[in-house]
Amino acid sequence: MAVSPGDTVIEIGPGEGVLTEQLAHTGAQIVAVEKDRRLADMCAERFAACENVSVVSEDILQFDMRPYVPPGKKVRVAGNVPYNITSPILFYLMERRMVVADATLMVQKEVGERLTSRPGTKSYGIPTVLFIEYADVSRLFCVGKSNFFPQPAVDSMVVHIGFLEEPRYALKDTELFFRVVKATFGKRRKMLRNTVKQLIPAEYMDTLSIDLSKRPEQLHVEEFVRLANEICLYMR
Repeated sequence: MAVSPGDTVIEIGPGEGVLTEQLAHTGAQIVAVEKDRRLADMCAERFAACENVSVVSEDILQFDMRPYVPPGKKVRVAGNVPYNITSPILFYLMERRMVVADATLMVQKEVGERLTSRPGTKSYGIPTVLFIEYADVSRLFCVGKSNFFPQPAVDSMVVHIGFLEEPRYALKDTELFFRVVKATFGKRRKMLRNTVKQLIPAEYMDTLSIDLSKRPEQLHVEEFVRLANEICLYMR
């Protein structure tokens, strides 16, 4: 993550401020959001003399980043994401993609693999499809569990998420696209025919261009978009 003095970086969970210190040296404006009041106070004291570091004691999922977004620009995000709230944080960022340029995050290795997996694999699912549609996601490097103390049960991976200015494939209805993806993967072992029939009248099923005998993990993102766009025609 190459950070420049003109950037504003939202850091998720700075803890004692190890990463914060590195970010502060770049000259960027750093907003460190720490839920733990004790760690937040410790971090605030450590960086009290740094004019470019602000520490906010708040749950990141409740944090309103809009006041920190520079006029005409977007913020950047970095952090070691707590494993137990990884998915909520990822979707928190996606919902704010219009003001978030990119995010460099350390996540559970399994999550990193899920975000960058391919159709036909077990790890291909809802996060994969949604993030491919709205972002460029890349694996940067893995971090073994032995590098942490206390040692966690799993390895980690650092990923970079660069949000796109527009969806990768043109959508007629964003909310419907989310519904289609979540509905189909909610019963991923069933053929699409069994889940799509809940979204449109039965008489229109055979007009869809997607092979409904497939299962959701067999569809590419572009096909999910096409399916949602076609369903949209029958919902007006």
